Amino acid sequence: DFDVGELNISALTASDYLMEGEAKNGPGEAVEQSYSVKDGEGALTLSQQRNPLFAPFLSGRDSNARWDIRLASKVPLALTVNTGVGSANRDLSGLNLTALDLASGVGQTSVIFPASGPLNAKVKAGVGDVILTIPADVPARITVTSGLAGVRIPSRFSRDGNVYTTSGFSPTGHYLDLE
Repeated sequence: DFDVGELNISALTASDYLMEGEAKNGPGEAVEQSYSVKDGEGALTLSQQRNPLFAPFLSGRDSNARWDIRLASKVPLALTVNTGVGSANRDLSGLNLTALDLASGVGQTSVIFPASGPLNAKVKAGVGDVILTIPADVPARITVTSGLAGVRIPSRFSRDGNVYTTSGFSPTGHYLDLE
């Protein structure tokens, strides 16, 4: 969970670690990290925490927090990212993603999807621009549920109601299924 600031996620190169990164926190903020294993799967959680003693004095101030997170490219990852206010840039093109669950509040969000699959992804956005980049050679299906926002889908997708698909899409093998 990343409440306020700028969050950047990308792939690690030439590293034996699951994650590396830098975190610049705003006043009264800290990174909370936990790791657990259940049924043979690891779960790494990073959360932006605010000191409740400082909260009354810092309300209304912009956070200057910036996290640059890089994740292992060879390890299969199910990624869940929740952001509040700010910008979020996710270049996931170098990752081995099995699932993506993304929720953004207010601000600009950009996501570059990997060229490999299969990948089931959910993107929920509040207020602000959401820019999703899907590699041209990836068979994809996009199911759109839109409130007030306008949606622009490239012409390579055919439309059936609120579902857009590329030719050759099949929910088996190599694909991206995006809600």
